[in-house]
Amino acid sequence: MDTIKIENFSAQGLEAGKVEIKETGEVGFEISNIEFDKFFNEHFNDNNTALKMQALDQNMVCFKQTITKMEHPFQTKTEWDWIEICVPIVGCYKDKVRPRLYRRSVTYVIFAEICYPTDLIIKHVENCAKQGAVAASAIAITGSKSAALAAFQTAFFACMTLADFPNSDKIKISIGGDKIHGDWKAV
Repeated sequence: MDTIKIENFSAQGLEAGKVEIKETGEVGFEISNIEFDKFFNEHFNDNNTALKMQALDQNMVCFKQTITKMEHPFQTKTEWDWIEICVPIVGCYKDKVRPRLYRRSVTYVIFAEICYPTDLIIKHVENCAKQGAVAASAIAITGSKSAALAAFQTAFFACMTLADFPNSDKIKISIGGDKIHGDWKAV
């Protein structure tokens, strides 16, 4: 435990006291939130649990088709150690010391999730999903989830119609987003 000597002049003369500093072994951190991250979470939150449960109940197969990807190279994190400082008269309190800065890249992925019954064996679904992704890629960047879904569905179902597939009403499509984080690197 480190100590710092404090000397005060008072009516009784020179008084000496000690400030004790003790490491707690705790490490805290704070990840910076960039504005784009907030925007992405608000518009492309992948919370389709109801659709996924319905797909399981109806014995459906689901796959994701990437529409677009965007990379942000600098998400930052500040990490620090906690210490306990005991000051005479005041008492003890915890404080953070020794900050360390880290960064990592984040890839934002916008995708379409396509679910169809397992009893339908469809060769064209993957090809049509790629065509839908091409149609929706420019719109997805604007942040309009409903417009991206409309563009994807229009191109997808037009392709399926050309493939002469009569059961397109059994196919469920949703738009979502995901984040892929890189490793933290010390700055």
